[in-house]
Amino acid sequence: MESIHLNALFHSDEHKWNELYQSLYNSPLTHVLAFDIHPAKSQRHYPAFFYYTEELMQTTISLMSQMNELTKIANRLSCAYFEPASGNSVVHNHKKIASHVL
Repeated sequence: MESIHLNALFHSDEHKWNELYQSLYNSPLTHVLAFDIHPAKSQRHYPAFFYYTEELMQTTISLMSQMNELTKIANRLSCAYFEPASGNSVVHNHKKIASHVL
């Protein structure tokens, strides 16, 4: 679906804007936020929401995947950090942590 800016549509065709707004707002892919949008110089206000587009979902999946990888690395770091090192030098301890993580 091509991205349509509701603001531009509002100023060109308020009837179409209202139909699209209601359609998006009532979609199962919509997340309603806990505040209203108050357009400048207007007495009206509208519930704020965002709509899960394909691009937004791909970005979310990518972020979740990266967070998963970071969590795995952090878990390995914490295990390596708390293991007793076999040598006495700080350099050896850092090498042990680096080899454990990588």
